[in-house]
Amino acid sequence: MGKLIQICQHVEGNASRQENKLLEECDLLMDIIQQRRQIIATKINEGKVIPQTDLLLPP
Repeated sequence: MGKLIQICQHVEGNASRQENKLLEECDLLMDIIQQRRQIIATKINEGKVIPQTDLLLPP
């Protein structure tokens, strides 16, 4: 019975470590996604800006 308890504790410890690793990776991925969204939004906004010199040139 003592061996079974040891195994369960070992499995729980491993599961906890794996869960912590996954949470860290998720946080990192969420940061990367947010950064890329900001970059994309900036590029979209830059594309919508029409320089005033373009307005003065004939088509």
